[in-house]
Amino acid sequence: MDIPEFEDDDQTIENLVNAGIDYVETQCNLQLGISDYEWYTSCLPYEIPDTFYVRSITSIESVASGGPTIINPSNYEFIRMSKRRCCIQWNNDYSNNATSFLVKFKAGFEEGYVPEALLMAVRAFIGDGYVNREDPIREKRTLVDKLISPFVLPYV
Repeated sequence: MDIPEFEDDDQTIENLVNAGIDYVETQCNLQLGISDYEWYTSCLPYEIPDTFYVRSITSIESVASGGPTIINPSNYEFIRMSKRRCCIQWNNDYSNNATSFLVKFKAGFEEGYVPEALLMAVRAFIGDGYVNREDPIREKRTLVDKLISPFVLPYV
C-alpha cells in the first residue's frame, strides 16, 4: 500500500483497513464481498432469514442414509422475497422425503453494492483507530456501532 504523505504509516493504515473490514463483517455476520456457504436444514421448502444476503443457490443435496444425492436445479426455485428475505421452493411436480438437506449458496455484497453505511463504518473505524492509537478499550457505543446497527442480526 502506498499512501502519499503517510509513508511511515502505510502498514498501520493497511492493518486498520483489514481490522475495520473484519470488525464490520464479524459484528454484522456478513461478508463485504461474495463468498460460498453451506447450510444444513431439516426441511425444504424453507424461508431463509437472509443473514448472509443470499445471491444464488449453487446446489442442494438431499442427505439420506444411502448418502447424499444432488437435486436437479429444475426441481426447485430460489425466490427473493425482499431485500433481506428469500426462500427455496420445490416445483409443483417434485417431492422429496429426505430428512435433511445441504444447501450450498453464494452470498454477500457484489463490488459496488456494499451499503454506504457499512463503508462509512469501515472508514470511521480506520479514522478512529488512526487518531486514537493509544486507546484500545472501547467503552461506549461509537459511530461505527451506530452505522452498522441496522445490519446486525441479534438472532444469528
